[in-house]
Amino acid sequence: MRVIVFGLLSFYLLVSLVAPGARAECSPSDVSSAEQSFSTAQALGQAGQWTEAIPSLERALESCPELSKAVQLMAYAQMRAKDYGLSATYFQRYINDVHGGVVSDTSTDMLRAYGYVLLKLKNWSGAVTVYESVLAQDPNNKEAHERLVNAYTASGNIALGIPHLEALYSMSAGDEQSRNAKRVGAAYRQIGEEANAKEWDTLAGGGTSGQFSDGLAHMGNKDWKRAAESFEGFIHGQPDNVSGLKNLGICYNQLGRKADAVEVYGHAWEVAPDRHDIGSSLAIAYSDLERWTDVASIAEPAVQNWPDDDPSKGSIYYLMGKVYEKRDGDYESAISMFEKARSDPHWGSFAVREISRQQQLIEIRDSRRG
Repeated sequence: MRVIVFGLLSFYLLVSLVAPGARAECSPSDVSSAEQSFSTAQALGQAGQWTEAIPSLERALESCPELSKAVQLMAYAQMRAKDYGLSATYFQRYINDVHGGVVSDTSTDMLRAYGYVLLKLKNWSGAVTVYESVLAQDPNNKEAHERLVNAYTASGNIALGIPHLEALYSMSAGDEQSRNAKRVGAAYRQIGEEANAKEWDTLAGGGTSGQFSDGLAHMGNKDWKRAAESFEGFIHGQPDNVSGLKNLGICYNQLGRKADAVEVYGHAWEVAPDRHDIGSSLAIAYSDLERWTDVASIAEPAVQNWPDDDPSKGSIYYLMGKVYEKRDGDYESAISMFEKARSDPHWGSFAVREISRQQQLIEIRDSRRG
């Protein structure tokens, strides 16, 4: 991780020049004093003297606590000084001050640094939230996928890391792809899914892996039709391969073949009922067809039983909100679900818009009632 950290520190020195400045709460004299201290700290940081920069940053924040660029630089300085606890505090303070606490609105470069700090603190759930937010902005970010594998493995949630191992496999080639296939197989073996483990062992060694690899290559090129054809051929020989079924469902969805997506996701869900990412994909496919009772058959028990740190939980809250609206006309309950989805890296922005829309629907309903 050392190379990543140093790269991010260099990044900071660029963005700090345009980071948000002080808010109106600080007087002009306070701002001036804070800016002088910040400039001293910035110069020390550029010289690699991060420990020496901290007192100047403390003075800057004493003069003007709302000087957000000083908060940001303090987060990096404390990280470089290896005080990861304080660093995390300042990263979160910056996100709260500048982005209203919405992690997903923060730049991926800053999130990568924050995620690194959380991993050092063994704050696995926090790291998952941060790196999932990176993927919401950059789905092909290899570092984020790798760090999520690390976080899930360290926290004992190996199954949740498998989709990210599979993503790494899809983004690699040659020897690297073979190594990633072995890692996927090993992960399946650790959770007791020997059949899937053997299939990935086969992919690691070549042999019958051609159609699967071709499908991934076509997906990477967004050639969904050819990708679907490759996975169809692969599934014909291995009808219970969960990874193949999931990828085929993604292709069908991209092609607008929603009913076909439901069919393959449904089979994958039957084969692997503990794969919440597949259950979420199936519920989303049902929602595309406006089959709200079927959505509820997955979402209602998931709301109660899936852990709050499950990366698929946000989609479940969002979909349950849609069920309340579309099936029941219960806009208040819909809002309660959308509120729970607000913190999700992907679904949060959709949930915010839905909350506003539900409030409008309530106003229309109430006005009609007189």
